[in-house]
Amino acid sequence: MRARLHIQGRDDDVVAMTGDPVTGVPSVPALLSRWADLNGAVRNESANAYSNGHLTHYLRLDVKSVAELAALSKTGHDRPIGFDDR
Repeated sequence: MRARLHIQGRDDDVVAMTGDPVTGVPSVPALLSRWADLNGAVRNESANAYSNGHLTHYLRLDVKSVAELAALSKTGHDRPIGFDDR
């Protein structure tokens, strides 16, 4: 089992945090919650708030993280620094 990490800009106008109920696209938190359920998570903790975002951990009973959502403030639909087109 590997943990899943999803990085999402809160201001993304291509893939919105809220999803799209018209097309059936789930919200980003609902999507990560589903991944967490599939990997055996039983609870989540919003344990880390930062000046530029928020990190939510989805945990199993043994406190191993199975999914994480990093929601970045003032970030749109862009790649994190360090990625290129290779």
